[in-house]
Amino acid sequence: MARASIHPRRDTLAIAILLAVVVAVIIGSPNPGRAQPPHLVHGIGISEVATQLGVGLAGGMSGELAVGVSFTGTANDPAKLEALGIHGIHKGARVTVVRISEDKILVEADELDPKPLRVNVRLKISADGTLGRG
Repeated sequence: MARASIHPRRDTLAIAILLAVVVAVIIGSPNPGRAQPPHLVHGIGISEVATQLGVGLAGGMSGELAVGVSFTGTANDPAKLEALGIHGIHKGARVTVVRISEDKILVEADELDPKPLRVNVRLKISADGTLGRG
């Protein structure tokens, strides 16, 4: 059977002080376990991304590839797509790119000839604007 405390106010005060110290330590301490925020890349152009992917743009499409913006082009250099993890795509395939966040794009390549194929890859935009897997 539990024993009742002789000084219930002292116990409550001790718990409150302990809780306040714990909160102060948590708030005041650096948090090395927290992930680094992504390096924000502003101002990357549609033509710059298309060039890195080996994609030709139709109709003089240009401008900034802001979050939520997409463009569609034609694969001109499948080796560049291959280097970024988009395998099996041939010259002339349709390539659609969407910027899904500050540091990521979604690339979808699809073709019907020589056989139907669709490949989706998420690529990371580095701080200097180059594309890479990750």
